[in-house]
Amino acid sequence: MGDTMDVSVCPMAVVRAPVETVWALLADPQGYGAFWDMRVDRVVPPGPARAGQVVEGWPARLTIDAVDAERRQIRFTTTLPRLFGLGALNVITCTPLDAARCRVAYG
Repeated sequence: MGDTMDVSVCPMAVVRAPVETVWALLADPQGYGAFWDMRVDRVVPPGPARAGQVVEGWPARLTIDAVDAERRQIRFTTTLPRLFGLGALNVITCTPLDAARCRVAYG
């Protein structure tokens, strides 16, 4: 038996908001605490989401690995250093469905 266990999930939701609105929220790491159960303490370096950026907070630390604005996708690594040292690789993708709705996939 190994020391790690891989788990893969990809929850999705249809959001009643234009994809541009949802993407604007995702592209602003300082505001992540507004829709995640997370307190954001600081973003280094500050500013819009970009590769190499670190979002420090409770209970998680996010490291943004890649941002693809054209595909409206952010890939980041989440670690829970204060809670067991757990970590995960995550990708959030926003896909427009029509002018007023989009699908958000998190996996």
